[in-house]
Amino acid sequence: MYSVGEVAERLGVHWRTLHNWERAGLVHPARAGGRRVYSEGDLLDLRRALTLTRDERFSPRAVAQIVELEQRVAALEARLGERASMAAAG
Repeated sequence: MYSVGEVAERLGVHWRTLHNWERAGLVHPARAGGRRVYSEGDLLDLRRALTLTRDERFSPRAVAQIVELEQRVAALEARLGERASMAAAG
């Protein structure tokens, strides 16, 4: 688990950027003792968000929407896979 300062340093961003991204829904860090703590998974998500905001010029809200849509697609693909397996077995 990483603190806000550690994550900000690793990503090369200001800690306020992390708070802004949290407000935009890009990441949902856990809390420990009233402080935000970030997991390895959060760090991966934030690295991707950084790429999309810096390189692709997407806003944090747009990145949050992209991530949400990707999660929906993955869930639908999983459901389709389950149904295909059931149909093949049936």
